[in-house]
Amino acid sequence: MQWFFQVAHPDGEETDGAGWDWSKGAPDIRRLLPARAPRSTAKSRHIPVRAFCATTGTHLGLESGFEHDLLRVVDRDPQVAWVVAQPLRLVFSQGDDHIPDLLTVTADGAVTVWDARPGERVDDKMHAKAVRTGAACREVGWQYALWTGLAPESRLSHIWLARGRRRPAWAQQYIPILAAASQRPGTTIGDLRALDNGRGELISTMWHLLWTGQIVVDLNAQIQDHTVVSWRGDAA
Repeated sequence: MQWFFQVAHPDGEETDGAGWDWSKGAPDIRRLLPARAPRSTAKSRHIPVRAFCATTGTHLGLESGFEHDLLRVVDRDPQVAWVVAQPLRLVFSQGDDHIPDLLTVTADGAVTVWDARPGERVDDKMHAKAVRTGAACREVGWQYALWTGLAPESRLSHIWLARGRRRPAWAQQYIPILAAASQRPGTTIGDLRALDNGRGELISTMWHLLWTGQIVVDLNAQIQDHTVVSWRGDAA
């Protein structure tokens, strides 16, 4: 088993190493570059996506809209501190290789390597790669996850909430108002919207807090004015 990383160095050079030497520790996650650039061919099933990631403040090259769905999920996770697309290449003992779809690292340093594949497309070949990739990750103290997608309603909710990724400049003055209202039993999206003074600033702050998960709703149902909200209790 060999690990290959594209690592950006402070002097601007890049290296993929000759197989990563784990005796020297893990690579600097924030300096990892994609192991390959997503491309589309005549036989491709998916179209590459250049998607904005709020966690890194950059655009990531993804291989499909399905990977974009996964990015929206991890991008909302307050524990995730960094995300890398196409983060590494594994060469197995049989000579075949595999490039996972995403890598995330939390603020406390926990690393997860992700593959994104619709459940109906997890065939024996993909299952075998997932098993071997998971074993390789565990050997170096990393985690592995094979992500098979969201329910349709949840997927649409995540797409809708992505409009609120950017924190409005005026957010802090409206967070106490939204926090107090959201803690009242039975408060709905419509109730929060009604608190806006017509300038739209409170509403834009509400969407941002929904995206961060500080205002909580059921993401398995369509978000409407009658959707009940609650407060997670750690506004910042």
